[in-house]
Amino acid sequence: MLVNDRRTMSAANIRPFVESDVGEVAALWQRVFRRSDAPPPESLLGYFREVLFRNPWMGDDLPSLVSTDRAGRVVGFLGVMPREMTFRGRPVRVAVSTQLMVDPDGASGLTAVQLLQQFFAGPQDLAYTDGANDVSTRLWQGIGGEVATLFSLDWTRVLRPTRYVSELLAGRKALRPLLWAATPFGWAADAALGRVPFGPYHTPASEARGEVATTESILACWWALPRKPALCPVYEPESLDWLIRMTASKKVHGELRRVLVRDESGQAIGWYLYYLKPGGTCRLVQLAASEDAAGAVLDHLFHDARRHGASAVTGRMDPAHAQALSDHHCRFKLLCRGVLVHSRNVELVHAVQKGDAFLSCLEGEWWMRFGGDQFE
Repeated sequence: MLVNDRRTMSAANIRPFVESDVGEVAALWQRVFRRSDAPPPESLLGYFREVLFRNPWMGDDLPSLVSTDRAGRVVGFLGVMPREMTFRGRPVRVAVSTQLMVDPDGASGLTAVQLLQQFFAGPQDLAYTDGANDVSTRLWQGIGGEVATLFSLDWTRVLRPTRYVSELLAGRKALRPLLWAATPFGWAADAALGRVPFGPYHTPASEARGEVATTESILACWWALPRKPALCPVYEPESLDWLIRMTASKKVHGELRRVLVRDESGQAIGWYLYYLKPGGTCRLVQLAASEDAAGAVLDHLFHDARRHGASAVTGRMDPAHAQALSDHHCRFKLLCRGVLVHSRNVELVHAVQKGDAFLSCLEGEWWMRFGGDQFE
């Protein structure tokens, strides 16, 4: 059943999420994702409030949703964060979904479907998520959503091959003694392979120079880009500063490095944000550059990550930079956890499907990362 009035109770007992629901929703999150009946920690309660009630785009027309049973108890939840974007220069409203969950003991099997149906019936121009698992993907597709295949590709650039392989095998207890014994030989091999000119593990020093990227310098570079995709986020100082601050707080991924890249003349040509994990695989959060400068910005990124001890860098496909990524020895993999979209505007969906959109990890739910150890 589709419900057009999001402020009233539907036949499925779905209503807007209000701040007084935070305790129940956080407890539901504990049961579903942590399989724990322990009271939710204050850090989790505060995070729900910060992300869903204190974000810079908060409004009354795109609320998160809860489903309740006959006694009024919360048995289902779908988080919604509004985002402002432009499509071919015109403002559009985007609703990002997160943390779809239902009580396995107290909810109907249709609760998740009903929550998504009501979400899709909202006033947004585009519904979007980028952290979907297999179950969520099937639900979205079953009621009219689509997988954005190009944006569901991940790439990996290996910097230290033996250390990277060791990282992949570290979970196998039987191999740990062998990996430990081989560590000095691996370091020597990585150093030798990194010096092979034009080899896949070579990361020459970039001719460009980097500096700490501030909100102001990122915005100036963003506005100066000569061409932007059809669908773009709207960045303002307050909203971008909030996004970067929240992303940097996810220490489970490593320290967030923010680098603005300038060419030899001092002109800003792009920037990148990534989580640095010395000795491990780093995750790129966002990279922006003109098509001509993408290679130089990637050069700087990979050299910076290797210089700080990373074994590899991984990130989400940006179709605009596919050639530059391929030229830099990145290998690609289609994720099972993909990017999903839904819109009544066929042109909007078509733009995303052909890659004519700027959808970094800052634009969806990926950066929110409700998991990890931040709620201990």
